[in-house]
Order: sequence, then structure tokens, then C-alpha cells
Amino acid sequence: MTLLKRLYVAARALALRLVANQQVRRVVMPLAGLVTRVRTRGMSVQERWNHSIGWEVSFWDDWLRTPEAERRLDPATPLDGPPTLVRCIEQLGTEHVRIVDVGAGPVTPIGRVMPGHTIEVTATDALASEYDEVLARAGIVPPVRTIFAHAERLSETVPHDFDIAYCANALDHMYDPALAVESMLAVVRPGGFVVLNHFANEGEIQHYTGLHQWNIDERGGDFVIWGKDSSENMTTRLADEATVECTRFPDPRGSRLEIAIRKHPVS
Repeated sequence: MTLLKRLYVAARALALRLVANQQVRRVVMPLAGLVTRVRTRGMSVQERWNHSIGWEVSFWDDWLRTPEAERRLDPATPLDGPPTLVRCIEQLGTEHVRIVDVGAGPVTPIGRVMPGHTIEVTATDALASEYDEVLARAGIVPPVRTIFAHAERLSETVPHDFDIAYCANALDHMYDPALAVESMLAVVRPGGFVVLNHFANEGEIQHYTGLHQWNIDERGGDFVIWGKDSSENMTTRLADEATVECTRFPDPRGSRLEIAIRKHPVS
């Protein structure tokens, strides 16, 4: 193993296991980012994405031992947030609500119990096969099994009649997040929603380590996706198909964005 490879593995391991220690994180993440930039220099976005899969799988291996994992594994977990998702469900005006969770990880974060509604969740992720192995090693059977689908090609994989497409802290991981949002919009029915719940500018915060290659932001009320080499105003891009509403919430890490994209009803 080369010295550069050893540095990369060591930085990745520290970042994953000491993530709760902010003082350590301030030192480790810039180092991990520097090593990642050196190792991925000259790669395309798709190649960098493929290169970082091991980082993501390692994260979930550790995550399955957390209290949040226990909460998600409980089939009686209530659907009581985030606020924008709850509001969009109530605005639908239907009892039975079908949600596709995009970039769900090994265990969807969406609760299945909500008074006045029956919630049906389909969980998807491009790393579903890898997550099946992670769950098998831990001896865990999830309440909802994640199925394979690239978010960018979601419309080729699942039906086009969901009430809501939901994505939490995963859009910044995707190799083409703007295309992924369009694909999510394609699989919801007219009048349905795409709901995004993300930390703002996570690529910058994570120093572009692992799959964190993009930033989700709100600028002047508009939904913007930007990276090191490009920027896309999604409010403008989607204007003919949907209305977009961005809400920023304070968070210890900076801020969190909840974005509701409502597909235009059939006229």
C-alpha cells in the first residue's frame, strides 16, 4: 500500500469514527479533503463518485450501531418530521400516501405511522446491494428493504404515480444532482411533491470528501445546486414543471434547508 493510500485510509477512518468530536473534525476533515483531491485529480464526477463508494459503506457500517439506527428500525416509528414533509402530506388531502425515498441508505428515515394517514414507503439507493451486505453482517432485517436505483435514472426504475419523492442528505452525494431532482419530479403524480431535506453547502463543510461532491443552497429564495466547477438555479430550471419553495432552518452545523417542489397539476 502506497503512503498516499495509507494517509487516505487513516484520514477516512478518523473522520468516520470521531465525527462527533468537533475539535478533531476541524483537523481531520481538511486533511481528508486534501488527500481526496490529490487522489481524484483528473477524474470525472462519475469516476470520483465510484471512487468514494467505500467511504459511504464504511459510514453506514458504523452508523448501524447508533441510537438513530434503532429508531429507524422500529416499524412503529412515527412520521413526525421534517416539518415540510408533514405539511406536504397534509396538503395532498389523501389518506393513503405513497412515498419514494431516494438515496435512502440501508434503512429509510421515513416513519410509517402518522395519524389520519397510511404511509407506504418505497426506499431506493444506488448502493442497495452494498447496503444489503452491511445489513447482513450486522444481522439486521430492515422494515423496508432498499431497492437498487440510481437517482438520476429513477424514472426508468419505479412507477410514475408517487404522491411524494423524498430525499434527505443524499442529493449532495449524487453524480448529477440536477438530473436526479428532475427524475424525482418525473415519478410523482401531478399535484405531488418532491421534498428535499439537506444541510446547506455540505460539500464545502465536508471538504469534498467521500461522496460529498455538491452543495445544496438557497439564494434569494431560489433553490441552487453548485459544485467546484458549476452552478444550477433549480427554481429557474423547473419553472415550467413545478413551483419551488425553500425554507432555511438554523442548525449547529450552519443551516438546514427544506425544499418543497410541487408538480403542476394537469390543466
